[in-house]
Amino acid sequence: MDRQFQLKKDIPFTDEINQKIISEMKESFDSMGKQLKTINKMDGCRFDYDNGWILIRRSGTSPYLRISGESSVDINQSIEMNK
Repeated sequence: MDRQFQLKKDIPFTDEINQKIISEMKESFDSMGKQLKTINKMDGCRFDYDNGWILIRRSGTSPYLRISGESSVDINQSIEMNK
């Protein structure tokens, strides 16, 4: 099995910040030349791309936006995408 790198980050947010982050994530994929395979909005917003995925969703228990992801490439690349 290929090695997978994971990332999880909690960000305090308001509704306005929530929408802005999701919008900017879509723009980040375009500017970095990442080819999005799918965007699933069932539980937040999950972006699937060639090397992995990133899920952005509201926490159900606290006032945070949760960002989780997994990639087959170095975790530092995933961290860069989430700045």
